[in-house]
Amino acid sequence: MKILICDDEMIFLNEIQKKVKDYFEKRKIDVLLKIYNNGEDLLKLCKNEVVDVILLDIDMPRIDGFQVAKNVR
Repeated sequence: MKILICDDEMIFLNEIQKKVKDYFEKRKIDVLLKIYNNGEDLLKLCKNEVVDVILLDIDMPRIDGFQVAKNVR
């Protein structure tokens, strides 16, 4: 399973990444986590790869989480 996490604040990004990683490790499920601190970089990846889950911060500079979600769909 491939999960992308996007948040412009590193403290929240690292905390979410740790919680998601712990959740799947406890259940012995293989997961690939990729983290991004802006929506532009996340969108570049989504054009070329299949992703199972995206966790987005809503309030980010330049392009917010709603715009990212709209472009991914």
